[in-house]
Amino acid sequence: MNLSLRNMRKLRPLLEDWLVYAETVAANGESIKELPRALSANLLNQRGSVTSGPNSSTAANSSTPINDLCSGTSGQSLRKRRSRTNYDATQRDTLEAFFNHTPYPNKETLAQLAVAVKLNPYIVKTWFCNRRQKVRREREFTYYEP
Repeated sequence: MNLSLRNMRKLRPLLEDWLVYAETVAANGESIKELPRALSANLLNQRGSVTSGPNSSTAANSSTPINDLCSGTSGQSLRKRRSRTNYDATQRDTLEAFFNHTPYPNKETLAQLAVAVKLNPYIVKTWFCNRRQKVRREREFTYYEP
């Protein structure tokens, strides 16, 4: 699971409470098998998510900070990762040919090349960075061969 800094900050108080309660349960000698259930119930009671009475919500239906973070209902939705770029043969050949001529193009050249291959300049820049890294990796690998 990948968490942003904002989500980690939101989770910190919840996890601190959970840790304190876990230590007290362990110090009292309660069974480890019951610990997760006891911790969840205790945290929900501390946060005020579970009330007593006929209309009380269960842990599965209640809104907790963890549920809010996972579902994206805590204010802002989680940003989706951009999908992987698939280059067609002509784009790849054009980029490779240009890389063989100029492995470190400037911004203007990158912009012109991006227009020529019909890609975003940021994607072309990333392609060049990745391609240079591939060359470095291949160069290092050849030194270690017996």
